[in-house]
Amino acid sequence: MTRIAQRTVLFADLRGSTSLFETLGNAEATSVVTHCISAFGQCVESGHGTVVKSLGDGLMAVFEDS
Repeated sequence: MTRIAQRTVLFADLRGSTSLFETLGNAEATSVVTHCISAFGQCVESGHGTVVKSLGDGLMAVFEDS
């Protein structure tokens, strides 16, 4: 049986991350980006969402219809 469900999909990407790497250098910029993506993930989970994937300076999350 087919089940139709609504979902909200979030794509988030850090703006200006390339220049961040140029300015701070690889190690420091990686630390900043990792911290930001982790904070995004915590916000998603506190909003009852699920992080589907994170890659580099972005993530994809899904929120169930409630």
